[in-house]
Amino acid sequence: MQILFNIIETACAPLIAMGPLYAIAGISTFISFILSISYKLLVNRSKMKYVRTELKELKTKMDAAKKKGKEKELKSLFDKSLKLNNQQLMLNMKPLMASMVLITLFLPWLGHAYGDITAPIENNRGLYTYEKTQENFTIAENSNPVITFENNELGKVKNGDEIKIGERTHNIEIEEKDGKINAVKFTGFRSDLPFTLPIFNKNTVGWLGLYIIISMPTTFIFRKILNVD
Repeated sequence: MQILFNIIETACAPLIAMGPLYAIAGISTFISFILSISYKLLVNRSKMKYVRTELKELKTKMDAAKKKGKEKELKSLFDKSLKLNNQQLMLNMKPLMASMVLITLFLPWLGHAYGDITAPIENNRGLYTYEKTQENFTIAENSNPVITFENNELGKVKNGDEIKIGERTHNIEIEEKDGKINAVKFTGFRSDLPFTLPIFNKNTVGWLGLYIIISMPTTFIFRKILNVD
């Protein structure tokens, strides 16, 4: 996996150098474009159009048969509909496989590069690990716990503080379970949105949230440009 990460980091070096926001946005847009292209190239669009038209007509006939109580006709139409749905699934299989390959390549790297790092706590001790960087620390159990790193350059931090370890900058989040500190989270990338997400009622997202927010409209735009239904 590390070899794959190294290849991505080399290929995307200019984007990465611009910062996390540009790297995530650029990679998300690239994935959307490749997925749209793969759908256009790998799907038999004339056959797909035929299947969709047939399914639409069958639905109209099934609704009419249901209203008239024609059970035999309804069953026959349902069987035809099932076969056409299977054909539609098979037509989508190639671009779906291409999507899975692309997502399997890039999303683990995004999580690795910009995700949170959680250090479990045992006997008031923890270990921050990212690639070749390892930093030991201790944490005191009290109302305002202080994290003390063995590396004097890192010093001491508290919950909510910002700290730079190696090339990454984190905020500290102390996690508790059953009244005891069980982990310290070193937060990864966070981005403030110009709007509040309606379901989650927040306007801050991590790398995955930003990927979803960018990939949905860009996929729609690319499909429209490429005339992909």
